[in-house]
Amino acid sequence: MRRLIGVLAIMVGLGATTARGEMLTVNVDLGDLGYNCFAELGAAQDTGTTWTESDESTTLSNLVDSFGNPTTIGLTVNSGWTGSSESITTNYLEDRLYMFGTGLSPTFGFTGLNSNTIYDIYLYTFAVTTEFTLSGTSTTKKALANSSGAGSPPSWVEDDHYVVFRNLTGANQYLFTARAPSVEADRVGWVSGTYAAATGMQLQVVPEPTAILLLAAGLVALVPCRRRRKR
Repeated sequence: MRRLIGVLAIMVGLGATTARGEMLTVNVDLGDLGYNCFAELGAAQDTGTTWTESDESTTLSNLVDSFGNPTTIGLTVNSGWTGSSESITTNYLEDRLYMFGTGLSPTFGFTGLNSNTIYDIYLYTFAVTTEFTLSGTSTTKKALANSSGAGSPPSWVEDDHYVVFRNLTGANQYLFTARAPSVEADRVGWVSGTYAAATGMQLQVVPEPTAILLLAAGLVALVPCRRRRKR
């Protein structure tokens, strides 16, 4: 019985983790294709550095995770963006999709998700204050972009370089809109309310409390088995 509990716990844990035992994370670098794809750590707690590139009009399936392993997660970026621009450096997440003008609401996000799984989604901007809204809801978060550069660990600052929509569950996709705030002036002096940008996205699976308890119980149950074998 103890062995069975241990096996079940490990199976539950592996459903949300990579082969390295980390929580599944998918990274997307938004901007011009072929220009300095970001290859460093984002703000999510993860040690993988693989990012998938996307421009302003993309539909992809089976994205790879942060270690290059295929997943069933997809990506959609609609054509509502004004355009994209490339980064001049590789050590910052500065490639971007941008919106210039009023009345525009470009959407982007992750598809092919499990409605029973909990996710955290990180959205990044650069140089311009941008508001991100979870489609179909009134939930809005603002990235101020007051700091120079897009950040690189340990300098990532939440609500400045990026925002996080936490504990999302119950849907098989999460799409977001980006817009320019109507009041705050941004760091580089763009006309307020006319310019917004998105530079990247991260999706990370959140372990469920029941899975953590089962995993802990399984590990405890396996210890006596190993001790008896040694005798």
